Amino acid sequence: YFNFDQWARMTQYRPYYAMACEQLNCRLPSSYDVSQIRTTASPQVSSHPKFKDALSVDVLFMNHASYEQAFPKLELTFTDKNNKVMAHRLFLPREYLAGEASGLTMMPTDTPIHIALEIQDPGPKANNYQVRFVAP
Repeated sequence: YFNFDQWARMTQYRPYYAMACEQLNCRLPSSYDVSQIRTTASPQVSSHPKFKDALSVDVLFMNHASYEQAFPKLELTFTDKNNKVMAHRLFLPREYLAGEASGLTMMPTDTPIHIALEIQDPGPKANNYQVRFVAP
């Protein structure tokens, strides 16, 4: 009872809490909390080393929750000096997970995840960018 919110999110206990909630008429907490997913360093955006008019975006992030959770969608937005959106894209986990992370279905706790994206350069006016995590 005292650890309901935490333990009901844990994969190994969630089925038992689901059965109990059916009988007790309670609601399970969501199995994800994007506020617990944070970048561990500022995302790095640079010119692509091989392709003209392309950028490389490197993001390092970590799940700080006490439980594994689904990988979030990753929102990348470029704006100009007046905060006008110049480019916007929402990446699904299957689009950004590669290398050793490609086989993962759940985001482990306290484990850095590095992703590298290759995108079209939104142009010289797009001088600000933001990376945001969105619930799956």
